[in-house]
Amino acid sequence: MTVCDVRGRRVRQLWTGMLASGRTLVPWDGRDDRGVAVPSGVYFLRATAGAAADVTRVVRVR
Repeated sequence: MTVCDVRGRRVRQLWTGMLASGRTLVPWDGRDDRGVAVPSGVYFLRATAGAAADVTRVVRVR
């Protein structure tokens, strides 16, 4: 699962590897890969499973 900004750039890699089927909570603390808090704005969470992908829009408010 990856967090991207509105330009499609990766902000944070939240998870790599396999997860069990069903619901899974993958928290994001609002920081980028360097540990720096990202500004308020729109971000996209991208999850992939094989060839399938799902993107969800989220709004971060600090």
